[in-house]
Amino acid sequence: MTGSAHRGRGVDLTAFVPLIVRQRIAPSRSARGPHAERFSAAVMIADLSGFSALAERFGRRGMRGAEELKDLLNLFFGRLVDDVHDHGGQIFKFPGDGALALWPAADDDVSSAARFAGRCALRCPGESPQRADDGWRAARLAGRNRSG
Repeated sequence: MTGSAHRGRGVDLTAFVPLIVRQRIAPSRSARGPHAERFSAAVMIADLSGFSALAERFGRRGMRGAEELKDLLNLFFGRLVDDVHDHGGQIFKFPGDGALALWPAADDDVSSAARFAGRCALRCPGESPQRADDGWRAARLAGRNRSG
């Protein structure tokens, strides 16, 4: 299809925009140009440690290994997404083999947001599947918090 075939069609890309961004820009709905807004939040960075070695190990198995690695990532990040949501947070993005989650502070009360983020981060380590084969135990999800 050419570019002209798409004219007039609306494409909904909101699923690819973090919730916090959608919430902040939805009230205005105007295309005023670039916009910046400051807000206080607690942030958790979760990283799948040991991922490079694990990817190499699975990569030696070809397509089967790629499928198994995909299953592992879905398991890890599925649990993480559930934990973040259960603790009142939002996933902001998935950079590489990690995740960035945030807890916006209500009325600049960063301490409450940090408590929720901290509780979530404490659940991260040790969540790897207990499968001795395939080196799955070598990987673990590690969470770190920052607030401000």
